[in-house]
Amino acid sequence: MSDEPAQHTLTILTNSLGTQTGAGTYNVGDNVSISATPNSAQHQFQKWEVISGGISIPTSSSDSFSMPANDVELQAVYESAVSFYAVTQAAGNNGSISGASSINLSAGQTLNLAQFSPTPAAGYEFDTWGTSAGGSFASPDSTSAAVYTFGGTSNVTLTANFKAIAAPTSYDITLSSDSNGSNQNAGSFAAEP
Repeated sequence: MSDEPAQHTLTILTNSLGTQTGAGTYNVGDNVSISATPNSAQHQFQKWEVISGGISIPTSSSDSFSMPANDVELQAVYESAVSFYAVTQAAGNNGSISGASSINLSAGQTLNLAQFSPTPAAGYEFDTWGTSAGGSFASPDSTSAAVYTFGGTSNVTLTANFKAIAAPTSYDITLSSDSNGSNQNAGSFAAEP
């Protein structure tokens, strides 16, 4: 009869989203330390799953348990660490846009707004892009070069705003004379309302 303590195996299933440590052979009653570390900032540890072995489920990415009198199999589960929000596009009064959709963005991602082609109604012109909930624009008053950078805190609606085409405030009037005389009144004149 051997005095060797009974040994059992801890298997940690491979998960390509992170690095797991602790797998090996242990004596019954050993304190077994396990850890799970995500491979990128895009993911975070979510939980341990006990595939087999009947142990209490570990709760943190670095945890420990007492090795039971049987083999144990665990798997680390990771989840996305990036929050995505819906960014929709809309036309304000007196115009329209094409290709509007709901696009999921995370903080810092950009969206080229030229693809939505703001089109003003008759008597109006494109003014600027606006946002319902933060973020920032490069060239917001351009229909071809506007780029939105998402701020990453909530869903957002981007609105193409339009304005009435302003009536001219002055006109150039050119006066000419015929062969019978001359005219000295040519120039710019303020428009009358």
